[in-house]
Amino acid sequence: MSKDAFAEVKTSDEKETPSSYSSSDLGAFFTFSALLIFYGVLKSKGECLRIVALLIGLAAFLRIVAWAINDAALASTLIGAEIVLVVWLWLSAKYIDKLKQVNGANE
Repeated sequence: MSKDAFAEVKTSDEKETPSSYSSSDLGAFFTFSALLIFYGVLKSKGECLRIVALLIGLAAFLRIVAWAINDAALASTLIGAEIVLVVWLWLSAKYIDKLKQVNGANE
């Protein structure tokens, strides 16, 4: 269906905002990520931080893909923040792993 055909189906009262489903999906994604970060820090589990880094890195990558392929708006501020968070989480995971090796607490 073309964009023009879809525009004709819309009513004038509809706003072009994300649906409540996509907003709640994003909320669940970032809530899960935050909980996994807290768990990883509290239990000194570097692998948890790496998992979140991969998830958030994938989100940033897919934002770029959506911009390139689907002509979506480029959310450069969000992408930049996600990249900084990915680097921070990855370095933190490496640091936790080094601390565990120094303390002899390898699991």
